[in-house]
Amino acid sequence: MNRLFSILTIAFLLAGCSTSHLTPDKAIYVEPLAQATPSAERPIKVTLMRDYGAFTAAGATFYIFDNDKKVAKLESREMTVYYAEPGNHSILLGNSSGEGHANSFSEFKKGEAPEIHFGIDGNFTFRVRRVK
Repeated sequence: MNRLFSILTIAFLLAGCSTSHLTPDKAIYVEPLAQATPSAERPIKVTLMRDYGAFTAAGATFYIFDNDKKVAKLESREMTVYYAEPGNHSILLGNSSGEGHANSFSEFKKGEAPEIHFGIDGNFTFRVRRVK
């Protein structure tokens, strides 16, 4: 019986090590810190979502930077939308001063609507993943 309890406890803890994929209908919308409206120079709608469920960094605020410009501040289960210009983008998950934990490089093209997720993987490392 003790062995079964130990196995179940370990399984529960491991299940809480990585985040679960968030969908827009379950997200809490927050305003972006910059570029909240489209313009001729910034026509591309970019959706940022912070996934949920990991114990690691559960209480931490995720700051999101696009080409070194702070565009969002996300807590667990939050999402935001900002507008970007076409071209190459470095999307960085960092702390409030811009020191990075993880980043992703992506090209944004007119007509696209990129969706980028932030979270923790099973190895307790931060991740930035473009899903759309």
